[in-house]
Amino acid sequence: MHDTSMFPVKVKTKGKVAAGQIIIHGDYRFSILLDGVIRIEFDRSRRFVDEPTQAILHRNQGNIPYEKRLTKDVLAIETGRFVLTCHDGASNTRGAFSIMCKQTGHVHEHGDDINMLPGTGRTLDDVSGPIPLGTGVVSRDGIAILDDGDSLLLDQNGWPYPRPRRTTDLYAFVYGHDYLGALSAYYQLSGPVPLIPRFMLGNWWSRYHPYTDRELLDVVDGFADENIPLSVAIVDMDWHITAIPGVQDYHQGWTGYTVNKTLFPKFRSFIGALHKRGVKTALNLHPAGGVKPYEQRYKAFAEAVDVDHERKETIPFDSTDPVHMKAYFQVLLEPFERMGIDFWWIDWQQGKTSKMTGLDPLWMLNHLHFHHHGRLPRKRPVTFSRWSGKGAQRYPIGFSGDAHIDWKSLHFQPFFTASAANIGFSFWSHDIGGHMAGAEEPELYVRWLQFGCFSPILRIHSTANRMSVREPWRHEEPYRSILGDFMRLRFKLIPYMYTAAYLNHARHVPMILPLYYMEPENDKAYRQPNTYLFGSELLVHPVTKPMQASTRRVLERIYLPKGSWTNIFSGITYEGGKTHAMVFALDETGVFAKAGAIVPLDGGPYQNQTDNPRQLTILVYPGADNTYVLYEDDGKSQRYLGRDAFMTTYTLSETEDTLRFVMAPDTPRRPYIPARRQVEIVFHGIQADSDIHDIRHADTGTIVSLGTVKSTETIVIDLYEKQVLDVNLPVLANIEQCLIGMALDPSVKTRIYEAFEQQHSQTAIKKLLEDIGEDHRAILLAYLGMMKKR
Repeated sequence: MHDTSMFPVKVKTKGKVAAGQIIIHGDYRFSILLDGVIRIEFDRSRRFVDEPTQAILHRNQGNIPYEKRLTKDVLAIETGRFVLTCHDGASNTRGAFSIMCKQTGHVHEHGDDINMLPGTGRTLDDVSGPIPLGTGVVSRDGIAILDDGDSLLLDQNGWPYPRPRRTTDLYAFVYGHDYLGALSAYYQLSGPVPLIPRFMLGNWWSRYHPYTDRELLDVVDGFADENIPLSVAIVDMDWHITAIPGVQDYHQGWTGYTVNKTLFPKFRSFIGALHKRGVKTALNLHPAGGVKPYEQRYKAFAEAVDVDHERKETIPFDSTDPVHMKAYFQVLLEPFERMGIDFWWIDWQQGKTSKMTGLDPLWMLNHLHFHHHGRLPRKRPVTFSRWSGKGAQRYPIGFSGDAHIDWKSLHFQPFFTASAANIGFSFWSHDIGGHMAGAEEPELYVRWLQFGCFSPILRIHSTANRMSVREPWRHEEPYRSILGDFMRLRFKLIPYMYTAAYLNHARHVPMILPLYYMEPENDKAYRQPNTYLFGSELLVHPVTKPMQASTRRVLERIYLPKGSWTNIFSGITYEGGKTHAMVFALDETGVFAKAGAIVPLDGGPYQNQTDNPRQLTILVYPGADNTYVLYEDDGKSQRYLGRDAFMTTYTLSETEDTLRFVMAPDTPRRPYIPARRQVEIVFHGIQADSDIHDIRHADTGTIVSLGTVKSTETIVIDLYEKQVLDVNLPVLANIEQCLIGMALDPSVKTRIYEAFEQQHSQTAIKKLLEDIGEDHRAILLAYLGMMKKR
């Protein structure tokens, strides 16, 4: 056993469960951790585990009320959510105990299968389409079982070590269809999702390509020339030496720590040039190859790990040795951090075994990198790596690997991303555009980037191939403009997404959730895997299939939950609780604002920095009362853990004729908040007036400009003579654009449009559409279903 005090990791844990929460019955130990969580251990020697594990850090959640009943050696434990009955305290066989969920009435017998909802997977490397997924802590039956028997224990220095023996160690999450309750319980036990640095929510550029420093800076400048903000530019593995004839022996030199002077003659200056442009950067790491004799820091590393450097032998990578890992960070990586490297891309894909039985090197790298990166309070720790299993939510961000470039891969990724919430993992980063193989086509790239815009991380990436084109300006129109528009929209969304990231940390609500979290009793919500909640105000259904060649449109059938939902691109409003036929042009995707939605956007000029905005544009979708709280902090340090933040509360309330919108910021102002801000509020779908504010009326709604106001000033906006705009106007606008693109006699197009405009009967319109092509007819019939009767 190594002396882990040589390189301790500060892992906060909430110690042992209070004695009053523990019941021993035969060879079982039951620990009531929360109202909906019970730990179940079975060990014939009755030597149970109290140490924290890789997955579970915080078992002591206080005194949880429960009842215990013992009748003829049958034990019953009851809380507000479940009843556990142990029938045989000396057996771990099928049916030895059962759990009944009070909400659903379902009874789970130990050993039976459970209808658990999918979680996530380690990687999408070399995959086209779906992969098998693990499970999470939510279940349609209302009972989910998390098996922690394979987790290693953590010592007082935060290092893992093997269990004395393999025993049964189960956690039953019994929350019925209160899926958020189950997730919150998991976060309480396993640890919350840290708040990631604000810049990571911007646009990332990454490509596996041997760039020179000038070439990569030219790419960054190319985005600026296109007025597209960029917050991160990653340098893939070619930052270091990769090809020395006769000495490279591992995947063409994937492992390396010596700067390639041919490509980067002045590496520190290059990093400074990126920072001067407002762009953060990371370097790719493949540590599995160890430290080779040709590395610049080989001698220093060898001395640190007590190896004779004169023998010039490769020093194998050993994630289990604190001395080795201390040198890995201090000798190999920290010099680059002092140059200005902002974070590391841990590109581990070389197996799951190490010198310690049961220790996956990927988990160890994520664990140590995260804590080492956060050793200074001024810096907010983060990793960028593959998913390492239970507890991985503590180490965002996940890199999903090298998926194939095809529609099947794109179609799977929204479901994959949303389902990860079921095991608490909420920050997947995909290779937007796909990585390799498949078939490159600009339409696929546009749809992938649209999904990326409404996913946790937007990171463009591809393999080293001239024809894997990810720069927007290398595509022809209309693809070039659409790609740029969605990357600019991503920048605007940062205030909204950062608030969602904070809510994930503080309130245990992931930024992305499957649709069934909103309607868990509705079967339709489970049958639409690619629809998900995006923050508190928006619902997203990315377009993941190609357009019809004849119509240049995509026709989708999408179920929307109860309520009223407005597509933020087309302006069309849909009644919820129904499945609708919807039409999407290339520059549209399925993003819907709920009635009452309040969506804060950065309204300022596009820039690479992602500071708290000096200009705010607030999108408001009237139709229901609502309160939204915008969260802001310094975006980079760990001061948020001490609740150093600035909150602005927006409140929307309506009567039949009037609307009130209140903006109530915190006081006093924080140094990271601009003293004054320009604020504009866009009320969609209504026309209204105000006596005291600058009002503009647009075809889509009413715009209120407040001008420049103090960031701490409370402002009340009262709009009167409110009139709801004709909901058919955006439908007609879409029909007109669709008809313009059709190959039809103009007089036929006019008759069709006028029939819609004049609201002829559905029978008459369907008759008029009989003689046009099947694809065109299907699109126009979908629009017909969107029209509301006046």
